[in-house]
Amino acid sequence: MDGRDTMTRDVVHEMTKITLCIDELTTGGAQRVLLFLGRELVKRGHCVDLVVLSDTGALFSQVDGKITVVNLATMSGSKGGPWVALTSLFKLSKYLRKTKPHGVLSTITGSNLLSVVAWFLGGRPGRLVLREATSLKNVSSKWRLFLMSFLYKRADAVIALTSTHANELAQALSLNKSKLTVIGNPIDSEFLEKGLSGADRDFVKSFSPYIVAVGRLTEAKDFSSLIRAYSFLSHLEGFPKLVIVGDGPKWSELERLISDLSLQKAVFLVGHYDSPAGWYANAEGFALTSLWEGYPNALLEALYFHLPVLITRYDKSVEEIISALNLQSFEVAEPANPRDIARALIALWEKTSRNSVSVFSNGVIDAYEAALLGS
Repeated sequence: MDGRDTMTRDVVHEMTKITLCIDELTTGGAQRVLLFLGRELVKRGHCVDLVVLSDTGALFSQVDGKITVVNLATMSGSKGGPWVALTSLFKLSKYLRKTKPHGVLSTITGSNLLSVVAWFLGGRPGRLVLREATSLKNVSSKWRLFLMSFLYKRADAVIALTSTHANELAQALSLNKSKLTVIGNPIDSEFLEKGLSGADRDFVKSFSPYIVAVGRLTEAKDFSSLIRAYSFLSHLEGFPKLVIVGDGPKWSELERLISDLSLQKAVFLVGHYDSPAGWYANAEGFALTSLWEGYPNALLEALYFHLPVLITRYDKSVEEIISALNLQSFEVAEPANPRDIARALIALWEKTSRNSVSVFSNGVIDAYEAALLGS
């Protein structure tokens, strides 16, 4: 590429405005991916706005300073309802009509549906790209599936995280495959390295040896099966403890389960950490026992620290991810099966090698840039 090409690309980047849309900046994989994408797009010279509906959220402090946060504040003190939806629709369409971004990226289903309608009402500025962050197993409402089918077709592109989920979207929503693009999740090494330097290493090491699990305490993550699996391992002398990093609606239920199974000395809920890097860095292995997933960020983060990993076979995309990442040190277990998860945990403990996977994210940014700008 000669100097003129570089200059042309820089000028184009200076002129391009990209809008990222999400409902709220609570902790979660989709939110972290969006913050990472925003930061990297800014580095490439784009002008990036981050539009949110709620004025609260733990991740506000982690938004890159060069990103403009547009807080519509329509979800303040409320989680939903017709009035919130209508107000959000009015404010978002007004924003889009005024700013006319070259590309709009929305993630998470509710935000996606809102963004399509607002984009139409706002005059359809730029390319609209929807990122579906998880499997459709997460969608139980037939009405929501109908809305997704009707509205997702109107977007310029729909991003699925694996080819398995792309096929699922194509079939369930009758989407033309030409609209679908498969882009796996990136790894935010900058975020992990910063978290590693700020970790309380003495506290973390006080749990050693341990296997770590990371995620929101929700039904989808199924930490209850992982905890039950540990009840089959109490006879094994020296077996690593289990540390679960995260917070969420299942906290009290999981706490009771640990007590009922008398696992207080083996299983620990340590709560939410802005960065779980210190927990990965000192773990013996990583366990992901989800019932459904999109493309698990926690798995990528564990691999960044070269941990051997346990993954439940939550759908066919598991084999796809294992192949794409070229995993060498892993175990697969059946979801919602504590006894099989216990078997896999023992096998994980006995592994003498660690993964040597390197996850690079430049290609992911290239793919999002192309989807948003149509290049």
